[in-house]
Amino acid sequence: MAYIIATKIAKKSFEGKDKGESNIFHQFIHYWIHYECVKVLVVFGMQPTIRSDINSWSPELHAVLMYFTSKTENSQYKATAFEVLDTLFDNTDHNGYFNKVNIAGKQILNHDPNPILIVVILSYLRQLQQLFYAVGDTVTLRDWNEHGRYFGTSKTTKDLRNIGMSKANSSERVLITDVSYFKPDENRKDVITSLEEWAARLLKPHITELNKETRTRLRRAKQPSTFVLSNTDYSTSSSTKPASKQPITTTKLDVSPIKHKSKSRNSLLLALNSFFTTSIAAIETKQSSGKRRLSSEQQNNYESTSEAASNFIALVNKVDNAQCESLNEIDTHLTKKLKTDYTKKDNSEDDDSSDDSESSSSEDKEETDMDDDDSSNEEEEDTSN
Repeated sequence: MAYIIATKIAKKSFEGKDKGESNIFHQFIHYWIHYECVKVLVVFGMQPTIRSDINSWSPELHAVLMYFTSKTENSQYKATAFEVLDTLFDNTDHNGYFNKVNIAGKQILNHDPNPILIVVILSYLRQLQQLFYAVGDTVTLRDWNEHGRYFGTSKTTKDLRNIGMSKANSSERVLITDVSYFKPDENRKDVITSLEEWAARLLKPHITELNKETRTRLRRAKQPSTFVLSNTDYSTSSSTKPASKQPITTTKLDVSPIKHKSKSRNSLLLALNSFFTTSIAAIETKQSSGKRRLSSEQQNNYESTSEAASNFIALVNKVDNAQCESLNEIDTHLTKKLKTDYTKKDNSEDDDSSDDSESSSSEDKEETDMDDDDSSNEEEEDTSN
């Protein structure tokens, strides 16, 4: 859960190699989540009691919690409960190690004597994704707090202060100077960013001595807003879904340049740029999927692709005398040049068409003059006869 928040929800996308202290940011998010988990255990206990009003704002969560409270007495909720589990496990984005630990097995969860806390944690992560994954990267709703989200940098400093944040609709990067920068904005109506507050919507506290922070969260949780599990699949291919076994086949790739013979230089460069952009995006997705250790072969492939993309940018800059710093800037540069090429081509075709029209008119005029001359000669011959 902390990994997903640190790398996808509370982190703004950054193009290029991040030289900021992202690992320190991740650690602080982990510490904050651990703190929230401890508070949930202290306030609600190891064997928590569910609230009686859950059905009024989330019938689905009510069904799964009722079923696991007493499977025998509440067997009528079984079908709905397992549909909810399918969503929480299979259609929700998790760390790559999620399916390797005990909490990740639905069958194990089914045999757990009291899995209520597990359902609380998984549903908390799900409702975060239904908000933060659903809106665009530049929409202000994506901001983790008033400072935005963690944002990388291409600059390196010799100290540990190189941790910055940036708002969704801004490119400005603000350095983190206080621990409060890691905490989310809790005064929101569209999502519950605190695990303790989410737990308060589902569970009854079993202690009366509460600190100010907990009292505020419990007060906000008294009248929960409606929550519905969506059908959207937010999972990644490497999370909880096992890869299907496919037969190994060998495909001969067609690298003949003949099919691209008619393309212009800018069109060819733009195609290469698109390839590098897609390749780099795929690598970044794999690196953030939860697999921490890469094989030496994967590492070499990633470094080779990155180096090739860097060389490509340098090549375009040298050929076109440009000053692009990224693949996105190359795309803008080449697209602009391609539009200029098309405009020149259209103008050239218009000029050729005009020349052809004038030539045709001249030829028609010459033919008419010749016809007139022939007619005049025939009349003169008739007169002399």
